[in-house]
Amino acid sequence: MVKNHAVIIQRLFLKWPLIVVVVVVVAVVVVVVVLVVVVVVVVAVVVVVVVVVVVVIVVVVVIVIVVLLVVVVVFNN
Repeated sequence: MVKNHAVIIQRLFLKWPLIVVVVVVVAVVVVVVVLVVVVVVVVAVVVVVVVVVVVVIVVVVVIVIVVLLVVVVVFNN
């Protein structure tokens, strides 16, 4: 059985159209994988940027609230 499979595989790989199909399929798979990786990286960068912006906004709001409270307390005294 093993020899038969080896002979079948050798005969298949000797056919040029099959080699072309295999090369095209591998190329398409590689392109799809690269595109998926690029999309994942872009999404990760966007998420990081959104998180940084939200943190900055929260920090600014907290600073403004603290400054306003200090001003109110100082002016009330």
